[in-house]
Amino acid sequence: MSGVIIANKDETISISAPDIYGADFKLSIYSQTDKAWVLSNEIMTEYLDDFVENNQTVSEDASKEDTNVVISDASEMNVGDIITLKNYTYRIVVINGNTITIHIPLLEDLAVDDIANISGNMAIYYIELNIADVGDYLIKAKDLKYGLEIVDSLKVTPKSIDTLAKEIKNLEYAILGQ
Repeated sequence: MSGVIIANKDETISISAPDIYGADFKLSIYSQTDKAWVLSNEIMTEYLDDFVENNQTVSEDASKEDTNVVISDASEMNVGDIITLKNYTYRIVVINGNTITIHIPLLEDLAVDDIANISGNMAIYYIELNIADVGDYLIKAKDLKYGLEIVDSLKVTPKSIDTLAKEIKNLEYAILGQ
């Protein structure tokens, strides 16, 4: 997430949380200059890849901590697909008939007929914002669903690097008389 954005301009800040699908990240931003929070607990959105909803269900009960789940029809699924099982989202690592193996143990018990649908979750989260003041900021993205916290920094500049480069080039031309 470390990066540079331009002051007084709508910008997108994103974070990556590998293999954490469907989290509920909230972003807070702290101004190092003002020693104050300029943004608190703003909801981030997860990027979604294109996917075709397949309306499958769990076919056999599965217990929390299991990694194998039997679903109604895995024929249209592929290793690497992201799947929502009841209330959580996982990545498929093995498919054997209608039994899928997920990348982490189940976070809750599953019962017959619970949801088992492909989803487009990408484990990359974003928020669009506009910061008016130039300076250095600390960023905290916190998720209570999985108990995660990602901390990073952000620099807000008055102009883009491209604009600064053009201004330097123009100044150079003015000094050299070209």
